[in-house]
Amino acid sequence: MPTRYFDAPVRDGPGGARRYPTLLDGTSCIEHLFPLDKTTIVITLAALPGALALFDASEVLGLDTEWRSAMLQPKPGKGKRQPGKAALLQLCDDSHGVIVDLVALGGLPPALVSFLASKRLAGVNIGAKVCLALTLTLTLTLTLTLTLTLTLTLTLTPTLTLTPPLTLTLTPTLTLTLTLTKPNPDPKVGAGDLGKLSKDFPEAGLNHHHGAPGPSVFVAGMVIELAPLGAEVLRVSKAAVGSLALLFARCCKGRVLNKLLANEKGVQHVDWQRRPLVQNELQYAINDASASFLSARRLLDGPPALIPNSLAGSSGNTNPSPCPSPNPSPSPSPSPSPSPSPNPSPSPSPSPSPSPSPN
Repeated sequence: MPTRYFDAPVRDGPGGARRYPTLLDGTSCIEHLFPLDKTTIVITLAALPGALALFDASEVLGLDTEWRSAMLQPKPGKGKRQPGKAALLQLCDDSHGVIVDLVALGGLPPALVSFLASKRLAGVNIGAKVCLALTLTLTLTLTLTLTLTLTLTLTLTPTLTLTPPLTLTLTPTLTLTLTLTKPNPDPKVGAGDLGKLSKDFPEAGLNHHHGAPGPSVFVAGMVIELAPLGAEVLRVSKAAVGSLALLFARCCKGRVLNKLLANEKGVQHVDWQRRPLVQNELQYAINDASASFLSARRLLDGPPALIPNSLAGSSGNTNPSPCPSPNPSPSPSPSPSPSPSPNPSPSPSPSPSPSPSPN
């Protein structure tokens, strides 16, 4: 095969495999790519309802967000640089991907907030726990007994006076509720993608960040944190599945996430506020959401004995292959497996079977 040269081997190596499939010969892992032709990019409010309607039949969605890192932010006069606002919101299921351009929309539209609250969302470090203050409620019930004695005088003609005593007892109940509130000491609770969306766009009313004015729109069980679930289901340490790339590699054998696809120096060097975004950046964004969905499906549809009762069978998918090939290019990779070619070798296996029969 002729020699191929790439200007950035770390970044373009997987891309070169896409352009030259023969580079995959003899390799055991394939870069995961969700097809961009199945990805809808929403840049107007009018296009949002139609894009979200693609997920009407989906029970679980992979979620991810992107924002400009603090190192790319302008340096303020005082203090240190802070990360930029969330710029992209990615959602994905088995056959559809949606990238919502939050910069173009100017925030989180109410229709998107309602949609997120109605679906089960899965991801790594997306903020499954609600970060509200811890509230302790004490109910004190006081019972007051009031006894009233009334004297009723009946006068009959000519002169007869009856004075029967009447006793009336009233028992009112007074309930006093004492609420004690203190800040949540865990700074990690409520962090992640959903916590950042809530903090960056407080007017949207997600209420999923520290100091939120009300209860979170996400009820318990609707947000699936994949890292602890993966550690429990796969029986590995939390560090072994601490990132999406590590978890995805274990859930979908033979697939890898190219975390340098958007930028050869790392995703922290990508300016997600800049428009337009290039194809590699869009591909990177939807890949993460797709990997989250595939990992969630593998963990939720795994052996029932290894899945918590609260999550077992919730994804509604009975496909025994949790990570089907979403793009046509990786499909040749399973075919080169040596299993079909040794079919002649299994054929001799029946030949020994007749040999014992003569014995």
